[in-house]
Amino acid sequence: MVTSREIELMVQLCYICCLTESQSEYFAKLKNLVEDTYSGNGNKKITLMSHSLGCPYSLVFLNKQTKDWKDKYILQWITLSGKKQFFELGVFKT
Repeated sequence: MVTSREIELMVQLCYICCLTESQSEYFAKLKNLVEDTYSGNGNKKITLMSHSLGCPYSLVFLNKQTKDWKDKYILQWITLSGKKQFFELGVFKT
């Protein structure tokens, strides 16, 4: 079961993306949150949810993880109003 503190951390991470000094710093924090949430919920896979520009950013994050890591921690990825024009313009490469 997700605690209110974990939900608070997830909401904070949405904004950390804009405040961190580097992509790698944000991705390290996101990876830790995924692993901590997985462990804190009885080793149950998590649902990653992204919105708007977070969708292509999450895709970059997921593409940097190994298949084994994704198989262990990620149950599903839900995207809401993803900004596909960033892919079409070549800003993000899949």
